[in-house]
Amino acid sequence: MSKSYDMYGLSVNEHGNCKTTPAHALSFDDTTRIKKFIEEYANKNALPLPGRLPNCPKQTVLLLPCDKNVTDIYDLYMKSPKEANYRVVSLKTFRNKWNSFCPHIAVATPATDLCVKCQKFMGKLKTNAHLSDEERHNVLSDYTCHVQKANRQRQLFKDQVLCSKAVCSTTDVTEGLEK
Repeated sequence: MSKSYDMYGLSVNEHGNCKTTPAHALSFDDTTRIKKFIEEYANKNALPLPGRLPNCPKQTVLLLPCDKNVTDIYDLYMKSPKEANYRVVSLKTFRNKWNSFCPHIAVATPATDLCVKCQKFMGKLKTNAHLSDEERHNVLSDYTCHVQKANRQRQLFKDQVLCSKAVCSTTDVTEGLEK
């Protein structure tokens, strides 16, 4: 220590790896490839959300369907590096790059598909501390009526689908087509 001080004076010692990139670090091309894959997947599968997410207030939010999660999308991504001899990244790295470069693309949660009325009722019921017992009961009964109406509409839709399937299965689709 004193020999270094005598030779160089008071200075900061730098180790040998200074100003070099580690061999295991992702290159710019690797990072760009991950970002491009996520954006292309979102362009094909996502729907724009008119609202916003807390971590990206200025961009249009794209919601991916809830039938696949981030791990499933990562599995799809993993097929491309193996085919094209690109560098393979871990799930953790994939998630980190997704969160840093594409925070406006999110996977929908199953509760995201609520209608606007249901969301308003749920908001009122969650913050019902300021409501009186009568107001809370009114909100709950209105919500119950709305859910029952939605269930009746859903059942009517299912019945119509079954009816149309029955009609299609008994109908000859080639009938009426000219040869």
